[in-house]
Amino acid sequence: MAAHPNIIGIKEATDNPLRLNELMSITEKLVDQKYFSVLSGDDPTFNSFMAKGGDGVISVAANIIPSEIAKMCSLNLDGYFDDAEEMSQMFSSIFELLFIESNPIPVKWMLEKMKKTGSGIRLPLVPLAAKYHDAIINEMTKLKLL
Repeated sequence: MAAHPNIIGIKEATDNPLRLNELMSITEKLVDQKYFSVLSGDDPTFNSFMAKGGDGVISVAANIIPSEIAKMCSLNLDGYFDDAEEMSQMFSSIFELLFIESNPIPVKWMLEKMKKTGSGIRLPLVPLAAKYHDAIINEMTKLKLL
């Protein structure tokens, strides 16, 4: 499918190095296509993904920390992998908290707390479980997101 002119990339949501190598091999063999993106879909591991040849990330965390995710991507693309990884470590807790329940429940709750969205969600989504509120508020306060 990668050779189809309407398909310009793939989002891979695992940090499996064998899978990344396979995808990179496929893209190298493409003929008649200028560029095919191989993107991570996993916030906690996208830096290592990019360090191994990935092109970027489709990020849930970018809804909460957009400039920081953009900066990490730029660092990776410029070859500053250690700097990107160091920066990523600062956000490791928020990456985990974004997936304590099914996506997009936590990110919607965080955006509401940041006053970026309203409080409504539609079924089949349900509100974030109250048992997670304090942990998220603490981390968001630590990161000065609130």
